[in-house]
Amino acid sequence: MKPLQQKLNNHGYTLTEAMVVVALVAIMSGFGYSGFSSWITKEKARSEPNLLAGHLRETRIRAIEKHECHTLSYNYATNTYSAFFDTDCDQTLDTDDGDFEVIQVDAGKEFPGVVGKYIGTKPDSTLSFTFDVRGFPQQQDSILFLAKGIKPESIASLSDCVNLDSSVCCAVSVSYGDITVQCNDDY
Repeated sequence: MKPLQQKLNNHGYTLTEAMVVVALVAIMSGFGYSGFSSWITKEKARSEPNLLAGHLRETRIRAIEKHECHTLSYNYATNTYSAFFDTDCDQTLDTDDGDFEVIQVDAGKEFPGVVGKYIGTKPDSTLSFTFDVRGFPQQQDSILFLAKGIKPESIASLSDCVNLDSSVCCAVSVSYGDITVQCNDDY
């Protein structure tokens, strides 16, 4: 005869086991979310300057293609910028220029928490980059982009951002040779 075997109930989990698993998943999700949200903030701080640099390059190329001045104007007060055909190369959209706007971006809406700041001492709230018919900018300048949590008044240049471990700031620089983006974290 066969020995009697005790039947084991292995059809499910106990309530205690299920609660432990749910608690572990909740804890792990909390850690993952905090890391993910800080990563999102840093990526926004990297994305806006790269988008602006791309639009500056596009404005430069249109100036060369059309053999006419084109200007990209960045407004710090509203965190918006637009690029337009500029017939008289005066860095303003005049009525005689027509309503031809190539690009218009509301960076404050697309990249919440990222702030644009002028690096120099200009008191104006707008910085304009005008490209002539050969694609050369009328001036060399830079815009600094700061991630959420950085006080704009405490940063005067990209070198001030080097000591910031937890936040990202990037500079978009326009020179006669190139349009570059440089960030403090070398990502």
